[in-house]
Amino acid sequence: DFALKHGMAEYAVDSLVLVAAARDGISRLTITSDILSASYSGSVAITDLPAVFAGHVDRYFDLRHLGAEGDAEARRFEFFVTLHDPRLLAEVFVPGLRDLSPSTVRGSYSDGDRLLEVRVDVPRLHYGSIEVDSLLVRVTSDKNSIGYGVRASRLALGSFESFAPEIRGFVEGNVLSADIAAHDEEMNVAFALGGRLTSADDVYTFMLGSDRLVINYEPWKVSEDNHVRFGGGVLFVNNLMIHRADAVVAVQSDEGDEIAPPVGISIKEFDISSVPRMLGNQDLELAGIVNATVRLSEVFGETKAAADVSLREFVFGGCAVGDIAVKVSRESADRYDLEASLAGHGNHLYASGYVSTGDGAGEIDLAVEIRNIELASLEGFAMGELTDMSGRVNGALAIAGSADDPSMSGTIVFSDASFRAARLNSHLRLADEAITFGRNAIAFRDFTILDEAGNRAVIEGSIYADEFSGHAFALDIRSTDFMLMNTTRRHNDQFYGRIIIDSEISVRGDRNRPAIKATLGFRNGTELTVVVPERDPTLAAREGIVEFARMDDEGKSIRMPEDEFGGTRSALQGIEVAANIEVDRRTNVL
Repeated sequence: DFALKHGMAEYAVDSLVLVAAARDGISRLTITSDILSASYSGSVAITDLPAVFAGHVDRYFDLRHLGAEGDAEARRFEFFVTLHDPRLLAEVFVPGLRDLSPSTVRGSYSDGDRLLEVRVDVPRLHYGSIEVDSLLVRVTSDKNSIGYGVRASRLALGSFESFAPEIRGFVEGNVLSADIAAHDEEMNVAFALGGRLTSADDVYTFMLGSDRLVINYEPWKVSEDNHVRFGGGVLFVNNLMIHRADAVVAVQSDEGDEIAPPVGISIKEFDISSVPRMLGNQDLELAGIVNATVRLSEVFGETKAAADVSLREFVFGGCAVGDIAVKVSRESADRYDLEASLAGHGNHLYASGYVSTGDGAGEIDLAVEIRNIELASLEGFAMGELTDMSGRVNGALAIAGSADDPSMSGTIVFSDASFRAARLNSHLRLADEAITFGRNAIAFRDFTILDEAGNRAVIEGSIYADEFSGHAFALDIRSTDFMLMNTTRRHNDQFYGRIIIDSEISVRGDRNRPAIKATLGFRNGTELTVVVPERDPTLAAREGIVEFARMDDEGKSIRMPEDEFGGTRSALQGIEVAANIEVDRRTNVL
């Protein structure tokens, strides 16, 4: 028995057998353990395998003559690796690997016949936000070509989910082909495309297949003479265009003698309503038509760019927002000039300025004029947390300074604004209230929130930007007979009811250690129900059982200090709370 140590963690290995031998030009290696088993036999040193594989591919597709020297007829080998326990791999070598089931890799190679066979089987893989089930990778070759295929039963990336995704193709005569397809759970083709990459004279040429392009279940047509030439300082795009009905996406380089002439990108009448479904978010209501032109020049130097993008009749979360226009230009190496506007459905916003990337941290100088924003048009962005939004917002903001430490100044004014806080089911109103942004502070001056009965909650004070703690608080909140919550069991079955409070609250400190002093009074009309979950009978059945573990057995334990867990840690160091709570005898708390 022995243990592998990584940092402060130790991994016990019950047994490990390693046998290595070399005879008559054949190397043999065998590893047997409870973590993995592996076997290799061949005329090629293990350290030369990458060069041998590269040299083999170079016969079918020009990799600029990479490969190993030696007698090709004599190169042959076979191998297999079986991973029994992937915990060591996941925790030590690939920290983002959250789950990996026992997996196998096996293969063989004979250079004289150009025969290659590699197969990888991974029943389950979970890395970061990527989940793959039943992953199979196969590569084969003969004297004419290399064939390859990668497929899985399921692939998930965040909210995106695909079934039976597959990449397959061949490599032959300096041509690499690829066909990609993905399906939904009913095996309908949701996405498909194909292409060919050709290598010649240090320049690669890619052609998008014109026979099959499917985007979000819809077939698109592809221009037959499209191609992109790149490599060796060359970049030229010829008639790369896809279209469906009125929608067109096209990329074309300028004609001329330049090896990397300016490139133009054009998008016409592209409907974004299909994007949520494409990304696996069926519930998001999104709509709008995109038109755009982008021009890039000096792509291998200090690239210059100009873009003009419009989004017509934009709808987000079922709420009509309006028409959005954005213009960006980069005429110098370190400065982007910006101009943006929003118009329609009662909204009118204009912004202009520049962002500079030079002089280290860079510089920002933006001016935003909010002539009017209808809050109802922003309800979709609240993601259900705020509903029944109405009223208006106007004001002006200026953002200036370095990119690392920008400052904001100006004022935002809410006029006859109201909304319902969904979790509290409280309908709140802002009659005519302003938030002021200064060099290092956000100020609230008699900022009054009204409940449904017109009772007031007033915020007074500032939130300061602090170089060391990030934000410092100097806020006072007071209320009288204010309805904070008005829910039923339908809103939350753990606690619900009506809460009416008087309050005097002081918030000081900073975001790392806020200090709160409060006097709270629950007033007449408060009715609160708190549901205490029943005890789990399975837990009760285990009462009285105590299991002792021997903690000093260093060879058999896995120990990890707290800082090695790798979770996201809050900068919050503590909260100081001092509260005096008064309960009116007429309140009803169950």
